[in-house]
Amino acid sequence: MKALNWSFPKLLLLTFAFISVVFFLSFKWVNNQWRYNIASDGKGYYVYLPAAFIYHDFSYQFTKYTEEKYYPGDIQPSVAQFPSGQKLNKYFVGEAVLLMPFFFVACFLSYLFQFPIDGYSFIFQASVSVAAMFYALAGLYMLSKFLKHFIASDNIISLVLLLVFLGSNLLHYTWMEPSMSHVYSFFAISVFMAFSADFFTFKNKAKLLLLIAIFGVICLIRPVNALIILTLPFIWMLLKIRSPFAIIIQSKKTFSLGFLLFGAMLFLQLFLYKLQIGQWWTWAYANEGFNFSHPHFSELVFSFRKGWLVYTPIALISIISAIPMWRKNVVLLLAFLMPLVIVLYVASSWHDWAYGASYGCRPMTEYVGFVIIPLALSLQTIKNYLFKAILVFSTWCLLLLNCVQVYQINKHILLWDNMSFKTYKASFLKTSDAHVNMLEQME
Repeated sequence: MKALNWSFPKLLLLTFAFISVVFFLSFKWVNNQWRYNIASDGKGYYVYLPAAFIYHDFSYQFTKYTEEKYYPGDIQPSVAQFPSGQKLNKYFVGEAVLLMPFFFVACFLSYLFQFPIDGYSFIFQASVSVAAMFYALAGLYMLSKFLKHFIASDNIISLVLLLVFLGSNLLHYTWMEPSMSHVYSFFAISVFMAFSADFFTFKNKAKLLLLIAIFGVICLIRPVNALIILTLPFIWMLLKIRSPFAIIIQSKKTFSLGFLLFGAMLFLQLFLYKLQIGQWWTWAYANEGFNFSHPHFSELVFSFRKGWLVYTPIALISIISAIPMWRKNVVLLLAFLMPLVIVLYVASSWHDWAYGASYGCRPMTEYVGFVIIPLALSLQTIKNYLFKAILVFSTWCLLLLNCVQVYQINKHILLWDNMSFKTYKASFLKTSDAHVNMLEQME
C-alpha cells in the first residue's frame, strides 16, 4: 500500500498523458483542427525554428508561402514588417528553444512518412501539441517535487496537481492553444521553484547551476516572468532558511559560472536581433508597452471580461486560505502576497490589459503553481474534518467549473473577449449546442 501511495502522483500524471493523447487523436488532430496548433502569438514564438533549420532565412520571406498555404485569411502574421520592408519577430526565443527537440523529431518523421518538411504540415503542428503536453506534465512533476519539501501526503499532492491542471487555464493552454508561451513558462517556473528548494535545502552546487540556467530560460520565454525571483524570500521562509545569502556566497564559484551561462543564454536573443535587422538590441514590440501609471488592476483581477479570479477561481480559494493560516505570521503572509501583487500590477499595466482574444487572464497561467501553495499547506494543516471536507468539496466544484468554462470558450459559448456580468450570467454552466454563439447576439 505504501508503494502504491508513493507512486500515486506519477500514476495521475500518466493518466493526464493518456487522456491528452485520446483528446488529441479524437479532436485536436482531426479534420482541419490540427492547423490551429501553431496559431496566434504562437506563430511568432515558433517561427524561429523553420527560419533557422529549414529555410535558413531570418528575413522571413518564406512566411509569405506558409501563411498563404496554412493560414489563408488569418489577419495575424507570424512576424511584423517595418515600413522599410524589414521583418522582425517581436517574440522571444525561449519557447522555440524548448520546442527544438520536438521540431527535430517532426523533421525526421515528416521525412520518414513523406509529409512536407516545411515546418507547418500535420506532423509539425502535432509535435507542438505533444510538446505542450510534455512540458505541462513535466511542470506538474516538478511542482510535486517542490511540494514534497513541505507536504508528506501524496494524496494531498495529487489533489493539488489535479487542481492546477484541471482547475486553472493551464488546461486550455495545454490542449487548445499549445503554441502560446504559457505552458512553457509554467514548466520553467515550476522547475525554478523545485531547484530553489533543493539547492537551499541540500546546498547542492549542481542544483544552483541548473537554477540559474532555468532562470535564463524563464527570461528567454517571457522576460516579465523574471519577477518569479521575488518569490525566493517566501520559499526561504517556508524552508526555514536563516542565511540564504551565506549559502550563495559559499557557492560563489558555481554562482559565477552560472552567471556566465545566464549571460550566454541572453546573448542568443541579442544575436537573433542582429541576424534579423542588423542591430544588437531593439524594442521589438514597437508601439506596445507598459503604462505603469495607469494599471487596470481591478479589471485584471476581478472583471468578468478577463478577471483572473473569475476564470481561475481556485486561486481565490488559495489566497483566502493563506490569511487564517498565516494570521500569526504576518511576515510570511506578506512574503507570499507581495510578489503576487507586483506580478498582477505589472500584468495590469500592459497597454492591452485584456491580452486580446484569450481564456481568462492568460499571463497568470504560469504562476498557478506558486499561487496554489497556501491551499496545499491548508489541506495538510487543517485538523477539523468538517472544515477540510468543505474545503475539498469547494475545490472540486471550482475544478468542474473551470472544465466547463474551458469547454464553453472553445465551443464559442463564452466570448473570447468583451465578456460582462450580463453575458457571464446568461452563459453560466450552459453547454448545449443551442447556446453556441448566443452571446454574440447580446453584444
